[in-house]
Formats: sequence, structure tokens, C-alpha cells
Amino acid sequence: MTTDTITNVERSAQGRYYQAEPLPPVAMAVGQRVRLDAERQWWSVRGVAGEVVVVLTRQAPFQRRGALEYTVIDWRSGVRGPVNVIGQGWGVDTNEQCQELADLVRDERWLVSMRNWLPIDVTDVR
Repeated sequence: MTTDTITNVERSAQGRYYQAEPLPPVAMAVGQRVRLDAERQWWSVRGVAGEVVVVLTRQAPFQRRGALEYTVIDWRSGVRGPVNVIGQGWGVDTNEQCQELADLVRDERWLVSMRNWLPIDVTDVR
């Protein structure tokens, strides 16, 4: 048995989504705050690539002050999570780094890690 890897554009064209149906993108701009799922902590919007990719960061739990964790929302495939780099690390200390990451995911040079897919559940945007 082999597993074929398909791009997010192909996945969208074939109607394959992580959730039961595709989600309409929620408009977000750099500087806004977003609440996902039933989490207590808010995420900060740090990078936006069109209406298809958003990079969010927040204080990493149980880490020193200023240590950030990130998640990338890819509306085309209906998932969020870290990108598929070794260790899933990516510099997200500046807005420029976050914008670069958003552009790379939009252009499909990097993808949201399939191992760490989470459903998108935006509950509030401020």
C-alpha cells in the first residue's frame, strides 16, 4: 500500500478536507487577536497571505517569558498546526518571519504538518 501526497490545492479541488466540509475563511489582519476552540489563551495574528493562510503566535506554556509557539491556519485544506520542518521549529520572533512563513505556506513550499493537523475552530476575533 502506498500513500500519495497531494498538494492543498489538489486536496481542495478533490473536496478532501480534514473536517466534514470546507470552512469559509474568517477575515483576519496582522495585530488582531484570535481565540481558537475552547482555549483560554488568545493567539496573535502575525502573518497573513491572502485569504488562505494565517500565522498565529502566543506565549508557549511552561516556557520562559517571550518564548512563542505558533500555528498556521490553512483555509484551503481546513486545518491548522505547525509546518512540516524537522522539529517543527520556525523562527516566529518577528512579524517579518511570520509573514515569510505565511507566504511560503501559501505558495506550498511548506505545508501544515499532516501529523499535527488540528481542526480550525475560530470562536472570536478582536
